[in-house]
Amino acid sequence: MTRFVWNLAAGSAAETDSDDPDDGEGDIPHGPKVAPGHYDLELVVDGKSLPTVPLIVLKDPRSPATQDELEQQFTTASQYFAETIETRRALAEIASVQPALDHLLADSTLPAPLHAQAQSLQASIATTLSGDKSLGLTGANSALTAALSAVESSDRPAPAQAIELYDLVSPVALQRIQQWQQLKAGSLATLNQQLKAQHLTSITIS
Repeated sequence: MTRFVWNLAAGSAAETDSDDPDDGEGDIPHGPKVAPGHYDLELVVDGKSLPTVPLIVLKDPRSPATQDELEQQFTTASQYFAETIETRRALAEIASVQPALDHLLADSTLPAPLHAQAQSLQASIATTLSGDKSLGLTGANSALTAALSAVESSDRPAPAQAIELYDLVSPVALQRIQQWQQLKAGSLATLNQQLKAQHLTSITIS
């Protein structure tokens, strides 16, 4: 027999090959915990779905929160979680590019025009990560994770401080993600075209 224990978290942060637990204790934030209610469990084996079975999640009798408050908490946490994952995805893509970019810049035989393009891209990535006069992607991800943690910290409506932090950071995170998307479609794509033209290894995103 196989036993599966559900931690009541909806969704998953991302697939990972690391040993970090997907429960908020490691580097990977857990999904928001579902509100009390009726759910259907579905098991998929070899691509085939087995008949669903019902599950009732009960509220902790010690919790002072109402059903409406718990459902609102889940809705808020789900929104924060989704944006946290988007920033994590962009950070992971950048992390996969940086070593190849560093290796390229360390190549003394690299033609000067390509070196200049790679150096410019590296500087733009640094600005996206750390920011210039405002918050960068790394800081925005940390702040979103902190807001999510505050919302999920106990059975209660979302704290005002968490909402204020999210409202402040969310537009910045979106802006930094868009900057990275533009770099991928622009500077990085152009650099890869030039590398291929010189029969050099292009930079891939994993």
